[in-house]
Amino acid sequence: MPSGLSRMSQLLICRMVFERFNVPGFTFIDRPLASLYAANLTSGCVIDIGQDETDIVPVHESLTHHRSAFTISVGIRDCERYLAQILRSNTSVMAAIGNATHGQQHPKMIEMNLLGIARQLWKEGHIKVPAEGEPEPEEEGTLDIAALLVSGRERALIENIAAKRTNKNLSKADKEREKEIQAMDLVTIQYSIFGNITVGKERHRFCEPLFDPGLLTGINAEGLFGRDVQKALDEDSLPEKVENLKGNEEGEIIMPLHAAVHTTIMTRAASERPHLYLGLLITGDLAIIHGVCYVGFD
Repeated sequence: MPSGLSRMSQLLICRMVFERFNVPGFTFIDRPLASLYAANLTSGCVIDIGQDETDIVPVHESLTHHRSAFTISVGIRDCERYLAQILRSNTSVMAAIGNATHGQQHPKMIEMNLLGIARQLWKEGHIKVPAEGEPEPEEEGTLDIAALLVSGRERALIENIAAKRTNKNLSKADKEREKEIQAMDLVTIQYSIFGNITVGKERHRFCEPLFDPGLLTGINAEGLFGRDVQKALDEDSLPEKVENLKGNEEGEIIMPLHAAVHTTIMTRAASERPHLYLGLLITGDLAIIHGVCYVGFD
């Protein structure tokens, strides 16, 4: 349940649940605390990456410290805008968009499609953080079948064995070509009416704005990539004024995610800090990108 509910609102909701739905038990629990419970933790720092901002909430021994919570105005939409801007320099992507529309697409529609491609890339799991790098080679020797089944990697193992058998039958030139393709780290997606679109390693830069908000300076100047966050908050009837908004004033600085996490944890007592650092938990849609936490907090 939302943490901002007043005492009276909580009482009214409890009364409605017990009297109308006749439930045997009911409780209010903060979303950060529920996230930690789902990870089998009672202490930690929950990093909730939303659409337009990221909330950082410390929890110690099942007690949520809202006064120490910190919010930075960088979110998923900013990462999408950043990657969309990078894709502008990809000749393959721009050629696919131009060929499908015979080069007659409006600039705003081009921006919309670039955003759509960026969104599809991360939602389909084609984004990985730089810390992950290439997958580690499988060790030769005895395989632990039980461990593979538990980890759900049996399908990957079968595909890997099949690929090795295929590679044995390839010529030297074909093997070199395979190595070049793997080194380029290309991925092909099917997007809307534009057919197959091939994207390279640049897609892995998706999360960079979270750890270096200065990259958004030129992107948020105007147009579709320049959504006014404060205006959006006003439209949602949120009373608070958000400081350090992207692109509102020249020379503005937004705290990077890793620095914001450190600042949040340092507001707590020294005895709590080790537990908070050991319980960093990423929540939100971007949690599907494995290794996000290790990029900025190693």
